[in-house]
Amino acid sequence: MSNREQQVLTCLAAGKSNKIIAFDLGLSIRTVEMHRVRMMRRLAVRTLPEALRLVHLTGLPNTARA
Repeated sequence: MSNREQQVLTCLAAGKSNKIIAFDLGLSIRTVEMHRVRMMRRLAVRTLPEALRLVHLTGLPNTARA
């Protein structure tokens, strides 16, 4: 997973919306959506709760940064 995908996942784990993530990271909303799609494909999950569960179980990435 790329650094940017990890940043997006960390923000999602903190409960931020795509719009807020885009603002915080200086990206467009569409770019955040694309990072989110790629991250979920790489994690082989279909929903955000599955991704967050995987993060919680494996410790990917350090969500304390959010």
